[in-house]
Amino acid sequence: MNEIVYQTESFDGNLKGDQKREKIKVESSKFYRKKLSNYNSKYQAFSSFQFFKIMVLKNLL
Repeated sequence: MNEIVYQTESFDGNLKGDQKREKIKVESSKFYRKKLSNYNSKYQAFSSFQFFKIMVLKNLL
């Protein structure tokens, strides 16, 4: 489930109100999770995020 946080965080162009607050909450929890996690879980989240970016770019082209 953690990967979803990474996936949605970069593709949310124009948020307002509650969504924006939610994004701030997501980013701060991401920061602490990153500090507390070990290398393996960081790597796992990063690679699934990379995969998601590739899928999104393929769909946009």
